[in-house]
Amino acid sequence: MAALLGAAQPTCWHGEALRGVIAAPGGYGIVACVGEGLVGYLVAARALDEAELLFIAVAQPNRKRGVAAAMLERWLLDSRQAGVLRWFLEVRESNIAARSLYAARGFRQVGRRRRYYEDPSEDALVLVREASTAALEA
Repeated sequence: MAALLGAAQPTCWHGEALRGVIAAPGGYGIVACVGEGLVGYLVAARALDEAELLFIAVAQPNRKRGVAAAMLERWLLDSRQAGVLRWFLEVRESNIAARSLYAARGFRQVGRRRRYYEDPSEDALVLVREASTAALEA
């Protein structure tokens, strides 16, 4: 997973840190595979009724095939079933594809973190999705 993330994001956590997040209380991780090969993964954390997407990565040859969308949908469903009412994430301002993916799933911008990313230096947009009243009543 760390190698896949390193290819997707030059500045990244190492494998031990990823395992630690997933193994911690509220940690969450899923992988996407094609045949025997890992093509994507998602790592998130939950505390009480809030969850944060920490990483989502898809190997270059498998992008634009719905892999990220499927993992994101699964995380949203699983975390909602665990009682999450609010989801957070940061995304590079220039990552139009990811921003579109998140917007289509109800995420909206609530903030900005100046120079959050390195290589190259770039702002992060802070996005949030809140459970709708209708979804809570269902």
